Amino acid sequence: MLSEKSLNLKNIYKNRIINIMLIIIMITIFCNYFVGCDTKNTNNTTTNEPIEEIKESQKVNNNTMKETIGEIKELQYGAFTEIAYASKDRVIFYGPIGLIVYDILNQEIYRAINLESINMNHIQGDEVTIFKVKDNGSQILMYNDSDHKNRYLYDIENDTLEKTDNKDFTDEYEGVKYFDNDYLKNHEDMVTASNYAYIDKSSICYLILPKEDEGTKGISHLQILILNKDTNKEEMYTVFS
Repeated sequence: MLSEKSLNLKNIYKNRIINIMLIIIMITIFCNYFVGCDTKNTNNTTTNEPIEEIKESQKVNNNTMKETIGEIKELQYGAFTEIAYASKDRVIFYGPIGLIVYDILNQEIYRAINLESINMNHIQGDEVTIFKVKDNGSQILMYNDSDHKNRYLYDIENDTLEKTDNKDFTDEYEGVKYFDNDYLKNHEDMVTASNYAYIDKSSICYLILPKEDEGTKGISHLQILILNKDTNKEEMYTVFS
């Protein structure tokens, strides 16, 4: 009788130990599961954020200057290439592919940026891209007419392009005009862009192309014509030399 009681007590004790061990094992499994999930979430959060930042920066600068110039030269249409600024030192023009800053003094392309990559390349329609240039030609503000909040500022001297909250320039260049070819009688074999720009009261800047290039892809023969309307003196610069 006594031995039966002892045996029962041993069995009860043994079962309790087994139950306790099972509980400990289950707790350990649950702890590892939740800690593991938390670690995965933390790791995902850490890796995703920099990736998005890298993508954003690549949108701004995804082509070298040489590649951008090549794309503008071969793919842009002359009819959709317009002047944004002109002075005795430089001429700035743009189109559906990109924007070029031409150095008059050194007779070479000084800067070029891809406008397609930042969605600032609309020449017509409700979404037309607005280009505003500082009067000294050092900075360009650009935004689409359908979205005034999304703006970019291009600093020409520093060659930096960034998003901005700037609304306007206090000293904005206002020399761009449209549809006046009265002074181009000596160039009837050429076609011009839809606009032109005043450098000063006497000097006007045009973009011109051979007539056979009208409506065709590529502006490899594009020239800058600066005309003094008082003296009829002309200066011609080949953009893609």
